[in-house]
Amino acid sequence: SFSGLGHETVLHAQILGIPTVVTDHSLFGFADLSSVLINKAVECVLTAVDHVICVSHTCKENTVLRYRLDAQRVYVIPNAIDSSMFTPDVTASDTNYVTVVVVSRLVYRKGIDLLVAIIPPLCAIFPQLRFLIGGDGPKLIDLEEVRERHQLHSRVKLLGALVPEQVRGVLVQGDIFLNTSLTEAFCIALIEAASCGFLIVITAVGGVPEVLPNEFIQLAPARASDLAKCVSRAIRVVLERRQSVNHTRTKSAVLPEPPLGYCDDRGCSPDDNAMDKSVTPTAVPCETAMQRAW
Repeated sequence: SFSGLGHETVLHAQILGIPTVVTDHSLFGFADLSSVLINKAVECVLTAVDHVICVSHTCKENTVLRYRLDAQRVYVIPNAIDSSMFTPDVTASDTNYVTVVVVSRLVYRKGIDLLVAIIPPLCAIFPQLRFLIGGDGPKLIDLEEVRERHQLHSRVKLLGALVPEQVRGVLVQGDIFLNTSLTEAFCIALIEAASCGFLIVITAVGGVPEVLPNEFIQLAPARASDLAKCVSRAIRVVLERRQSVNHTRTKSAVLPEPPLGYCDDRGCSPDDNAMDKSVTPTAVPCETAMQRAW
């Protein structure tokens, strides 16, 4: 939504009479000055598009309110992954530890402050716990400081920036996937982690509750104390499972049949109907759209 080139392309396409569809996969605010300015600028452009695709119903609601769009022109098509690229590997994890994996951009919006707050108490309670953190960003220094302050060098491993090809190799080393975001429109990392066979603990923000059924994730309020409790519960589940001789991590044990609303090799999603509608021209003259925005 914030690409200058994208905005220019939409306006040129409208002048040429080419039907346009814009995808939106972010949640933004309404009150602060920067949000007000960017929302108005994007609104002027999106009034000229034929349809908008969002990745969750929460994202759709946010988009309709921010840009004052007709909700009938906004469709929800969830993200998906190639699950063959994210398969479990029971030999990759170290059974001497309970490993919590975090793969995220290390920025404020991703809730790294929450992560910094819960690492020391959890490591104090569970001596077999360790954290494997992949990603880069301005909050990396906060993680380095907490690791240094509490002498957790052997239990908090910072991997730095990862290329997409490395993500699966990091994920399968863990037992629990943790996401501490303060805002998420969808969180595709959640599906990647579930496909790799993880227990998942994630903050209940934005469109996250829509992604997977509750039996596959543990939702926590975006507060350090509640998040720590959920992670503690997940750690105990891992330890209990290890005591069960018959427990093995398999893809079929983690993921059910693909839920309605997703595509797989056996057929297409009902959302394809929305896609068909999206490419049906409903041209609005560019000058009319701009006047409406003004």
